[in-house]
Amino acid sequence: MKGNEEALENAMNPSSATVAGLSAVVHEASSTINREFNETNAKPDDRDPDLLPFIAGTAWPAARMLAEYFIWRIRHDSSSSSSPRSLLRHKSRRLRFLELGAGTGFTSIFIGKALLESADFASECAGADIYVTDLEIAMPLIELNIRENFGSQIPVALHAVPLDWTDGDKVDEFLGSFGDDFDFAADNKFKFDVIYGADVVYFPHLFAPLIDTLVRVTDTQKDQTDVILGCRIREVSKEGEFYARLGKHFLLEGIEESEWDDGVFYREYGWEYAMVRLVRRKKALDAERSDEFESMRMAWTMMASGDA
Repeated sequence: MKGNEEALENAMNPSSATVAGLSAVVHEASSTINREFNETNAKPDDRDPDLLPFIAGTAWPAARMLAEYFIWRIRHDSSSSSSPRSLLRHKSRRLRFLELGAGTGFTSIFIGKALLESADFASECAGADIYVTDLEIAMPLIELNIRENFGSQIPVALHAVPLDWTDGDKVDEFLGSFGDDFDFAADNKFKFDVIYGADVVYFPHLFAPLIDTLVRVTDTQKDQTDVILGCRIREVSKEGEFYARLGKHFLLEGIEESEWDDGVFYREYGWEYAMVRLVRRKKALDAERSDEFESMRMAWTMMASGDA
């Protein structure tokens, strides 16, 4: 593992990124490695320890898409909003965000910057904590990107936290670290405000652990955590299986057009990306899979083509 950490540190390549008018310094793995992953037929496998640093060290395409979505949503949130998904409904307390499979932390960094520019957030909330999680190997890069973009005395705090989906005990240990503030076993306790992941659906051997983790960090109460996954569709037959199996525990919903510039996702991204809201079912389906995702994909394609 130490060799992997050194490889990641040696491969760090800082660059300036701009999303929706906000700028950040984002360190990634070397551009040469990124180009090999994106422009050749190589299919990285996160079970190969030699490739782990470079998988974790890339800001994958959906991270920018998800950042754009949250920036727009934060900018258009209002303290007078009656929407159950308004972040500002949690007045006078700190907001809590959780990113799964963060890689470089790209999406979380821009969420933090969007919150800092929001006057409504500054006046209505007591701050925010953003938990930026991934494997231990990714922590040096995430920590560096946090340091590069945020000071220590600000109302938005980003926390780099190792989280391995394949180890349920570690996931429970992470949740238990919040102590009395978070009681994930109690039905009447509050959890995260928003959970999100960008390009986390690729490796079939991680489908079951990711679904298990999503079940562990969510609940079935009426005022649920808002869970959003934004992922590029690279192999529909493979990735569709994940969403079908996810449907056993979650109702899958597309985001509303009003959530992002009157449907920009469907106009610009619907051809090759999935953006799904997950709502925990009160009771898991008896079946091991659902067909909701396939129906959603057909609808997105029609909307993207202008036929809907």
